[in-house]
Amino acid sequence: MINLEDVKQLLAQENEHILSLYLQVDASLQENQAATPAWRSWLNNALRETDAAISDDQRPIWIDARDRVLAYLEDFPPHVKGLALFLGTDVEQIYELPIPLDNNAIHFGVPMIAPLLWAIDEYEPYLVVMVDKDEARFLQVYLGSVEHGNSIVSDRFEYDFAEKTAFSSRPSGSGFGSVQGADQDNFDDTMDEHISRLHRETAQQARELMKQMGAERLIIGGAEKSAHAVEGYLHEEAAAGLAGVVPVPFYFNDAEVLERITPIAQEFERLKEMELVEQVIDFAKSGGRGALGRKEVMAAMEMQQVEMFVIPWPLEDDEWIQQLPIQALHANTKIELVSGEAAERLKEEGGLGARLYYAIQPV
Repeated sequence: MINLEDVKQLLAQENEHILSLYLQVDASLQENQAATPAWRSWLNNALRETDAAISDDQRPIWIDARDRVLAYLEDFPPHVKGLALFLGTDVEQIYELPIPLDNNAIHFGVPMIAPLLWAIDEYEPYLVVMVDKDEARFLQVYLGSVEHGNSIVSDRFEYDFAEKTAFSSRPSGSGFGSVQGADQDNFDDTMDEHISRLHRETAQQARELMKQMGAERLIIGGAEKSAHAVEGYLHEEAAAGLAGVVPVPFYFNDAEVLERITPIAQEFERLKEMELVEQVIDFAKSGGRGALGRKEVMAAMEMQQVEMFVIPWPLEDDEWIQQLPIQALHANTKIELVSGEAAERLKEEGGLGARLYYAIQPV
């Protein structure tokens, strides 16, 4: 599965004549269910238009990359939703993605990485915890795929069996009623403690796993009562990334789990994006660690003070904006692509933002 380091390695290629191609090949889309899927029709047109713009000195590289793409896609089965292909003289990187891409796109020259960055940003790693009173399971969700991790199982059934055996051996009669009642209370308290221990351990394990997998997002599913119990035990670090508590039955398969949690995750992403945009705006307007608009952001770039670029998605048809993600990665600067209401809000304030390492004092 692709990550940010893969994108950086792609940019490290010395050959700048690379064919970048993004395709929406999702067979569930109505337009892709025709005899000739829409993505194939788009591809044929895009290749012809690009071919017409290729210079003579670049044509051998272009023809080789184009022919390799066509050979790869000749009998391509629609088993994924998105494709990202990068081909050049010494380059061939193909990513079959279980997620839909934002749009079809083609470019020949320096690798077009922005759509890939958007996918990584939009479908960032999530830890999903499935829990009830007897068991907890941990799932890692990233770019539309699910990886199953460890589980925690309560030992309360072993204790339950021993206690039930003890109860059944006691004689009946009014003389033993109060003793049995007290023992039953003790037994119930013990069972509750076993359940609480499982929930505490689940919360602790969730925090540790989020650190291990580099995830800043968490969703708790399973039985609703148990899920909320785990929520109550979360450390503040893990709680800060909690996107939601969602009832998700244990018998759900991976596709059903994704279908249930994806809207929650996307809503949380939109919320965090808006929070970031408002933070940058507040920083910029208060003379703090923020910059708004191309002029101010470029000045901060020149002074190497940009900690994070905040860019509206989709990118405008502007060469400078298209090159900005590449410049950011070369400088090891973070990038956040924001969409929806957050993108519109940022456009109202100059269309581009940056969070700075520290406030730049006016000259």
